[in-house]
Amino acid sequence: MKKVKTFFLLMVMFLSASQLFALTVEYVGLDRLSKEANMIVSGKVISSYSVWEDNCIYTYTTLAVSEMLKGETVSKKIVVK
Repeated sequence: MKKVKTFFLLMVMFLSASQLFALTVEYVGLDRLSKEANMIVSGKVISSYSVWEDNCIYTYTTLAVSEMLKGETVSKKIVVK
């Protein structure tokens, strides 16, 4: 009986572990970030909210642009996803 309980416990642990996902994060320095960015702005956060989309959580942040450091925009407000 003890062997059966151990077997079921091992099966539950194995099946649970298969549901885990790994994440690897690469460090990206400021030089690379600024070089690869399409737009760099200075501004103030007006609003921020999160939503579920395509089985992921995304945060939308609206900024009031006070200074354009790189790129162009015709609006004084931008939304970053």
